[in-house]
Amino acid sequence: MTRPKIQFVARPNQLPALPSTGRLVLLDIAFAAGTKYDSHTLPRIQQAGDRLAAWIDHHRHPAWPEHVGDPRFVLVPRGQAPGCPQIITPELVARIGSVEHLWAHADFDGCLSAAKFLNGGKPCYEEMDEDARAIDSPGWGFKSSDRALRMSRALDQLEGTEGPLDELLRDIIESLLADEESLALSKRLESLSKKRIEHEADLMDLLRQTSRPLPEVLLLEVDWELGSANKKMLLRAMEYDALIAMIREPGITTIATYHSERGPGMRLSSIPGLKGLEGYAFGGPKPAKLMPEIEKILDTYKNRGRS
Repeated sequence: MTRPKIQFVARPNQLPALPSTGRLVLLDIAFAAGTKYDSHTLPRIQQAGDRLAAWIDHHRHPAWPEHVGDPRFVLVPRGQAPGCPQIITPELVARIGSVEHLWAHADFDGCLSAAKFLNGGKPCYEEMDEDARAIDSPGWGFKSSDRALRMSRALDQLEGTEGPLDELLRDIIESLLADEESLALSKRLESLSKKRIEHEADLMDLLRQTSRPLPEVLLLEVDWELGSANKKMLLRAMEYDALIAMIREPGITTIATYHSERGPGMRLSSIPGLKGLEGYAFGGPKPAKLMPEIEKILDTYKNRGRS
């Protein structure tokens, strides 16, 4: 069987052009948020038609119910699948059959998902599914191996400071399938990971500037753009100490919570002026303007938890 051509997708609203021929599988790629679903995601689904072999994802979206009963869509909430690779099984890969194109999210979870799919739905190493859960859903009690930390830190460093991820993602996938790293890849992962550890230590100093506008909310305000990898790391660290983490950069506020799919949900994307997914939303309003709505969401969350 010919191996599918892999393309990596950084953002849900930036899907590649549909290939002219061949069946397609999407892995760990969310539906685009807000109006972008209608203008970007849905047209791709309609254009692909029967050539869409499978869309496998765990980022819950309001449009999921539209696809219930359609065997092309394997959509499992993060609460049930904290890491996307655990959804991918030998039975699922066999059911999907031969495909010519594989689109995967350009991050650690998407990388492992692609490797597991290409490996026939079998983990490439024993801790693979647990590593994906630990890295993609931090704070839920999963434990990552040293191998996973090294790979994920290298990817974060490359994304945050040094350039495109595609080449490194491909090299990691090849090493996972072969169960062997080349000397060049090992050196690159080690170098990038070491730089990331040093960079994270500097970033952690920013947490001294955080405030608590509400007891369950931790807010960090900075006057420059952090970049997605740096912001993700800071939000992750902040969520260990608060139900909701919030970062204000010039012109944009980002809020996140681990708790949107663990018991009673906190739909952050329902807040006026924000878009995104249930547990991760962003938009232009300043933190002070968002606080009344966040307080309502927190009250509802806590009251449901008592019932």
